[in-house]
Amino acid sequence: MKSCEEITKLVSQALDKKLNISESISVRLHNLICKVCKTNEKQMKFLHKALKILSANQDSCEDISSDAKDRIRQKIEEALILTES
Repeated sequence: MKSCEEITKLVSQALDKKLNISESISVRLHNLICKVCKTNEKQMKFLHKALKILSANQDSCEDISSDAKDRIRQKIEEALILTES
């Protein structure tokens, strides 16, 4: 079985490219027994998705008020806390 560090690297790679079947199975099996890595994967996927959205809308983000940005930041932090539970 792969270590948590190896699984974290694979999860990170999976955000950018499709893993081969062996790697994919390793991640799934590891996540069945390791809640920390499962939570880590959820957080990484959430952040990756959020960053893709933010980078796609970067020009329009300049028009958002500081208060709105703070509210968005707060919602992201709340979502991260929920995925840890």
